[in-house]
Amino acid sequence: MTATLCGHLQSLAEEAKTLIGKGTLYAIRLGEILIEARGLHPGDREFGQWCSANFAGQMSKRSIGNAMDLARHFEVIRYSV
Repeated sequence: MTATLCGHLQSLAEEAKTLIGKGTLYAIRLGEILIEARGLHPGDREFGQWCSANFAGQMSKRSIGNAMDLARHFEVIRYSV
């Protein structure tokens, strides 16, 4: 992983941490960040390790998945209306 990619992932993690537990609109942005971070990892295992390293004790796997689902569904609703 390049230094640039590592730096970007660190920035995503820092922004995400500021959004945890702040409400629905923040959860949508949190989900968008997590979706972007997932896309930057080669597989689910690496993404899971990144989540564990950055959100241990703050978000469960279920909460991470829920935030990502919320962001995905919000995009569908946003462009359907």
